[in-house]
Amino acid sequence: MALFADGATVSVTTRAWWYGGIRQLVLGGVAAALTYLIGDLVGESLG
Repeated sequence: MALFADGATVSVTTRAWWYGGIRQLVLGGVAAALTYLIGDLVGESLG
């Protein structure tokens, strides 16, 4: 919810507010997933 709200709030382009919200939500989700996967791989190699 926070990622969507932030993206919708800072959407100052000619695109719709919901586009900015969805874009921020997707990018934040991808970043979180990559961080999780990298941490999981590092944890397996160390543990």
